[in-house]
Amino acid sequence: MGDNKEVAFLKRNAINKANQTMFLVVAGAALIAGASVVGMIYLFRIYSFNIKVLTEQDKSISTITQNIENINDLKERLGSLETNENLNKENLKSNADDGGLRVIADALPDSENASGLGSALQKKIFSDGVTLDAFNIESSDSNSLSTSASTSVSSESSNIPEGVKDIQFTASISASFPNEGSPEDIKNKETAAYNNIVNTLQKMEKSIRAINVTSFKFERSINKFTLTLSAKSYYYPKYVMTLDSTKVKADDAANPATTTSGTGTQTNSTTTSGGSK
Repeated sequence: MGDNKEVAFLKRNAINKANQTMFLVVAGAALIAGASVVGMIYLFRIYSFNIKVLTEQDKSISTITQNIENINDLKERLGSLETNENLNKENLKSNADDGGLRVIADALPDSENASGLGSALQKKIFSDGVTLDAFNIESSDSNSLSTSASTSVSSESSNIPEGVKDIQFTASISASFPNEGSPEDIKNKETAAYNNIVNTLQKMEKSIRAINVTSFKFERSINKFTLTLSAKSYYYPKYVMTLDSTKVKADDAANPATTTSGTGTQTNSTTTSGGSK
């Protein structure tokens, strides 16, 4: 009888150990399976994020490649402009050695350059038979100009391209003639002085740099003609090419350029793309 109890006890003990072993095996397998699923999800998120980053990088490479092609095309176009016979006419050049591109830059510079504009006007336009009594560059890129008692001769053109800015200036020029001598001599010198004023306006009209006279006042005194005018010249600010940064999200719910991993760490990524215009 005692032997039977001992055998039963041993069997029960063996069964309990087997149950414990089975529980540990199942728990271990579940733990491994759970860790594998979490790891696969984490790796898939990293894979998806890297795919997004590589896609943006491919776009950047494509843009840079296109920019290189555009630059080569631009070089060819600039080369043809440099040797263009219409742009290389002597009457358009500031200096005999200038090429066609220099003429374009003179016609529409990339900066306000008020001092350069003033110097060019004084040397090339307000000269030869007239005296520059007053000259002032007022302001750049303003929307209106008071004409006071002057006669308006033109209005702001709606055909000015977008991005072109203006710089305003006022000038007063005069041409003197003597009021002594024979009537015929006085008449001839008066006509010559008047023609000098007209020639100055014609030089402004033919200037390579666009000048828009917005108002003028013409006066005659005993021995001189005086012309006071307000005008605008133009410039086109140079385009600055910059590199833009594109922020890549790990998922739609994540903050820009930030992805949160399963361990609580954060991984940031930014791709850089070349801008083109």
